[in-house]
Amino acid sequence: MNYKKLTQIAVILVIAVWIFSMSLAVGLVRVRRKEADTTTALPPLTTMSRTFAPATSAAGSSTSMFQTQQPVSIDGNYQETTAPTVGDPDWLIAEKESIAASEEASKKAEAEKNVPKNKSEIITAYVNAVNKLKKTKDFTLVKTNNLNMTIDELTGGDSIKSIADKLIKENSPNGTTTYTFKDGMAQETGKEQAGKSPNQVIAPNGKSTAVTESFVKSASAKADGNGGYTLKLNFGSETQTLTTAADNYAGCMEVISIEALGLPPAAKLSELSIVYDNSYIEAAINKDGKITSMKHYMQVTSASGSGKYFLIPVKMQAHGDFTSEYKITY
Repeated sequence: MNYKKLTQIAVILVIAVWIFSMSLAVGLVRVRRKEADTTTALPPLTTMSRTFAPATSAAGSSTSMFQTQQPVSIDGNYQETTAPTVGDPDWLIAEKESIAASEEASKKAEAEKNVPKNKSEIITAYVNAVNKLKKTKDFTLVKTNNLNMTIDELTGGDSIKSIADKLIKENSPNGTTTYTFKDGMAQETGKEQAGKSPNQVIAPNGKSTAVTESFVKSASAKADGNGGYTLKLNFGSETQTLTTAADNYAGCMEVISIEALGLPPAAKLSELSIVYDNSYIEAAINKDGKITSMKHYMQVTSASGSGKYFLIPVKMQAHGDFTSEYKITY
């Protein structure tokens, strides 16, 4: 064996390891000097130690070097190395979104299951609900009426105007009235309530509600979020005369009644034309199919009439609107 050659190789290995160690040490010292130059105050450090296996020289001796590794400094702030946070995979995100969408669709379907879907269903739902209310025995109704009437033209002098003003004042059902029904009869003793049944005070007064589908211009309904829904029916134009009733309006609202006006015996009508238009009904119906509130709005775009008071010719032109709101509790 060539011992001389083997010795040379061992010496070369030791020198190489020494040079590598010194190079690493010099590099670390430079880094630490740079950190010291850029850091004014260091936060308390949490020492994280790692023990390196001793380097073994070719001659069999061991050398311990840099047995601890300090936390890495970034811009002067020491941070411990932690594993990166990994987000949910795409398939899991897609699955969560699908479940959420399915739950939302289910809730929407549940909320809308009682909502009528088309014009015919909406009309039927309202007619059934209001007729059911008319037959209900026990509930409380708060009804608010508001009539606005403007006389645009009136002939016949001051005496005729005085009579017309009196008729409008006496026949304007403005104000709020409460009805407490028990066994189908109002318990109040006031003029408006005494002896009244629900059918007598809910429009159309004294008869069942009926709405012709072809007369309804449009109908809509939407869920209220509590298993019930709100609906709206819009009506077009219809004319009432001395000999012809406005059947569609009279079937669901309170129209003008000539008999109820209480004209003086000396007053004789020869002509009458009342045009109803741009009117609507709104109603809120709960999950049990019961009406909890509704609003009737009726517009009189034109009301004209002519006749005589004694021997005085009279001619009138007017317009106005009528609103009736109902609040129901069971």
